[in-house]
Amino acid sequence: MHGKSGCFAMQKSRFRNAKSKLLFFKEIIFTKSRLLLSLLLKLLEKSRKTRNSTQHPHKNNTPAPHKPFNAYAPPFK
Repeated sequence: MHGKSGCFAMQKSRFRNAKSKLLFFKEIIFTKSRLLLSLLLKLLEKSRKTRNSTQHPHKNNTPAPHKPFNAYAPPFK
Protein backbone atom coordinates (compact mmCIF):
# COMPACT_ATOMS: atom_id res chain seq x y z
CA MET A 1 0.00 0.00 0.00
CA HIS A 2 1.40 3.32 -1.03
CA GLY A 3 0.53 6.85 -0.01
CA LYS A 4 -1.21 8.31 2.98
CA SER A 5 -4.49 6.47 2.56
CA GLY A 6 -2.72 3.09 2.51
CA CYS A 7 -0.83 3.84 5.74
CA PHE A 8 -3.99 5.01 7.47
CA ALA A 9 -5.87 1.88 6.38
CA MET A 10 -3.11 -0.38 7.67
CA GLN A 11 -2.90 1.54 10.95
CA LYS A 12 -6.69 1.37 11.33
CA SER A 13 -6.73 -2.40 10.84
CA ARG A 14 -3.92 -2.84 13.40
CA PHE A 15 -5.84 -0.70 15.87
CA ARG A 16 -9.01 -2.71 15.25
CA ASN A 17 -7.13 -5.96 15.96
CA ALA A 18 -5.55 -4.55 19.11
CA LYS A 19 -8.90 -3.22 20.33
CA SER A 20 -10.59 -6.61 20.04
CA LYS A 21 -7.69 -8.27 21.88
CA LEU A 22 -7.80 -5.61 24.59
CA LEU A 23 -11.48 -6.27 25.26
CA PHE A 24 -10.72 -9.99 25.57
CA PHE A 25 -7.83 -9.45 28.00
CA LYS A 26 -9.77 -6.84 29.98
CA GLU A 27 -12.56 -9.37 30.53
CA ILE A 28 -10.08 -11.98 31.78
CA ILE A 29 -8.20 -9.57 34.04
CA PHE A 30 -11.29 -8.05 35.67
CA THR A 31 -13.04 -11.40 36.09
CA LYS A 32 -10.03 -12.95 37.79
CA SER A 33 -9.46 -9.91 40.00
CA ARG A 34 -13.10 -10.01 41.11
CA LEU A 35 -12.74 -13.68 42.01
CA LEU A 36 -9.54 -12.98 43.92
CA LEU A 37 -11.12 -10.06 45.76
CA SER A 38 -14.19 -12.09 46.75
CA LEU A 39 -11.99 -14.93 48.05
CA LEU A 40 -9.88 -12.46 50.01
CA LEU A 41 -12.95 -10.84 51.56
CA LYS A 42 -14.35 -14.25 52.56
CA LEU A 43 -11.03 -15.19 54.15
CA LEU A 44 -10.86 -11.92 56.09
CA GLU A 45 -14.45 -12.32 57.28
CA LYS A 46 -13.74 -15.87 58.41
CA SER A 47 -10.61 -14.83 60.32
CA ARG A 48 -12.50 -11.95 61.96
CA LYS A 49 -15.27 -14.32 63.11
CA THR A 50 -12.69 -16.76 64.47
CA ARG A 51 -10.81 -14.04 66.33
CA ASN A 52 -14.01 -12.58 67.81
CA SER A 53 -15.28 -15.96 68.96
CA THR A 54 -12.06 -16.70 70.89
CA GLN A 55 -12.22 -13.46 72.91
CA HIS A 56 -14.31 -13.16 76.05
CA PRO A 57 -17.34 -10.91 75.58
CA HIS A 58 -17.20 -9.53 79.14
CA LYS A 59 -13.58 -8.38 78.88
CA ASN A 60 -12.54 -5.21 77.16
CA ASN A 61 -10.25 -7.22 74.81
CA THR A 62 -7.06 -5.41 75.81
CA PRO A 63 -3.91 -7.52 76.08
CA ALA A 64 -2.40 -8.17 79.49
CA PRO A 65 0.57 -5.95 80.37
CA HIS A 66 3.91 -7.52 79.57
CA LYS A 67 5.96 -8.50 82.60
CA PRO A 68 9.73 -8.35 82.04
CA PHE A 69 11.68 -11.57 82.49
CA ASN A 70 13.85 -11.61 85.61
CA ALA A 71 16.76 -14.05 85.25
CA TYR A 72 17.54 -13.88 88.98
CA ALA A 73 14.05 -14.78 90.24
CA PRO A 74 13.32 -18.42 91.08
CA PRO A 75 11.00 -20.21 88.63
CA PHE A 76 7.37 -20.72 89.63
CA LYS A 77 6.23 -24.29 90.31
